Amino acid sequence: MWRRILTLTACVAMLGAAAGSALADPRPQTWTHPDATEAARSEVTPGGPEARLLDGVLAAFAMDNPTAVALLEGVVTDAAAAAPVRYAAASTLGGVLLRQGRYAAAASAFETALGNTELDEEQRLGLQQSLAVSAALADVPAQTMDPYVAGSVPLTRDLAGLAIIQLEINGHGRGFVLDTGANLSVATESQARALGLRPVAGDVTVGSITSTAAGATLAVADRLVLGGQTFHDVVFLVMPDEALTFAGGAYRIEGILGFPVLSKLERLSFEPGADGERLSWSRSGPAPDRPNLFVSGLTPHVYLDLAGERAVFALDTGANTTSLRQAAVDRHPALLDDARREGVAFGGAGGETRVDGWTLPALELTVDGVTVSLTDVRVSGEAISREGVMGRLGRDALAGGFVLDFPAGAFSLLGVD
Repeated sequence: MWRRILTLTACVAMLGAAAGSALADPRPQTWTHPDATEAARSEVTPGGPEARLLDGVLAAFAMDNPTAVALLEGVVTDAAAAAPVRYAAASTLGGVLLRQGRYAAAASAFETALGNTELDEEQRLGLQQSLAVSAALADVPAQTMDPYVAGSVPLTRDLAGLAIIQLEINGHGRGFVLDTGANLSVATESQARALGLRPVAGDVTVGSITSTAAGATLAVADRLVLGGQTFHDVVFLVMPDEALTFAGGAYRIEGILGFPVLSKLERLSFEPGADGERLSWSRSGPAPDRPNLFVSGLTPHVYLDLAGERAVFALDTGANTTSLRQAAVDRHPALLDDARREGVAFGGAGGETRVDGWTLPALELTVDGVTVSLTDVRVSGEAISREGVMGRLGRDALAGGFVLDFPAGAFSLLGVD
């Protein structure tokens, strides 16, 4: 979600979900992370439609796309399955097909899911936006990658503190923001023209029920090179230049490299060093006994320790600061003992909304024994209907370096400064 504001420090607080708001992944709220899904799985009849749906959801979380598709397609076409089960399977299936680049099939799945009359307004909007994106891309080839090449590239920081990575797009060198939380890569209209991106017919919108929707289009890069690794047919969300311009023109984002490219690099290591930060990638390692990284649709999530309990956070390297959702303080009221009551801004492309909220002066989060101490953590009014998702993990918690291994489902912190 993009916030249109006037200061550099504030404008990046929720950076990274610009594409995400257009690609929501509505599903039954009790199944929004693997632990909850496993619990639900233990309560249904083995082999039945509900069990196969939940197995498909778990496979989708683990990015086992072939297994997820086989299970979910079977549920969608099972005449014996109850309508809510088929709709839930179709919603999850659409997200999996979308990340496979099977856009026409994804559109069909999202259209089926929209038949669910029990969707709330936000879920329906998310599916409609996902359908619009998938349908527009129906004739676009799936993104592909040349044979795997491990690599390492330097990262720099822009005026707002966001990580900048050097890319070659259609033969043109560019520095784009690196953002695991962006569901699609993003380019401004002027950059899309300069880079020779192939326009895709049709308009899409980016926004939520709490913000003003902003118009956008889609385009495709024939060739994208990152540190020796080459990708083809990379989809970009193309935004008006003014939507990514802040502080009266003093700060502008030209483009963002998002999840569909980054996730294909398998094991990503973000490391600070005496010579500056680097991003390195290599083949996946062994899976941990209890995975703590999963992907919902096109959004990575992690498990960590919050107030002594295992909690789910969206992982957003494009957000400078970590934030909590109201659900976190509802579950752990003691977090508000020393909190300040104040206005909190949230929103999407084209606008923002201010609500009464809280700021926590201090918060500790722990990942596999590594604890980070944060200050001035917002309790956000972020409008995402995901029961069990307690917050958004930003760059302040990741400053000491971290590792993401998508195939293994592993997330770890390297330490703190």
